[in-house]
Amino acid sequence: MVPLYLYGFYDKAIELGFATSRTIHQLWSVRNNRLNLFYLSLALIAKIRENQISSRGTDLLDQVREFKSQIDAWQTESSVNYLMWSLLIEAELADLDQKYHEATLLYEVAIDHTQLYDFMIEQALAFELQGEFFMRRGSKRVARCLLLDAIGTYARIGAAGKADQLRFKHEWLVSNALNVRRVDAEAQTIDEMGNTQLTLSEHQHQQRESGDSTGDRMNDWISPTGTSAPGVAENDSRAPGD
Repeated sequence: MVPLYLYGFYDKAIELGFATSRTIHQLWSVRNNRLNLFYLSLALIAKIRENQISSRGTDLLDQVREFKSQIDAWQTESSVNYLMWSLLIEAELADLDQKYHEATLLYEVAIDHTQLYDFMIEQALAFELQGEFFMRRGSKRVARCLLLDAIGTYARIGAAGKADQLRFKHEWLVSNALNVRRVDAEAQTIDEMGNTQLTLSEHQHQQRESGDSTGDRMNDWISPTGTSAPGVAENDSRAPGD
């Protein structure tokens, strides 16, 4: 169920979700009971958004709201395991209802919850959903940051295939950012005090142009007047034997 949704096989996810929902209620207090409703809800919303089942959209939205209420019911004792699911479904529904400010806040609260309790898969998913939300609103730069966060989080938990799938899906948006991150070896950097630091290659290049040896630079540092420092070799103009 989970990989079917994450990789975009929404029809299969919906088919499996409805088939499972007929019997999964028999698993009392099992978290997968509500996990199934969560991903089934997201798959239904994705299909409605694609306008592929718009003729039944209203009925299906009511079904999604019913699934959400069932998830909410399990939060009466503890919201730790289920609140993020309710928030993400509510955010997606707010997006469909064009309540964009409300959706933005709901995504943020959901991400906060996943970070607080270390739900890494849901955290990556929340980044992905919010990133695609901002893409639809035309905020490409905000979307890019969120999608890169999603890719990084998926990669961090070992979901390399999903990270690659998301990178390929939004290649036109994230490729420039990834290229910029790679081109930093020869870049000039600023330290914590705001001082500009030369790269190693620039430093070596300046050394070659100046022709100064290590001994010359040590003398200049120890004795700026030109007197050689003790123990540092200097050119001796005396003839041999003097």
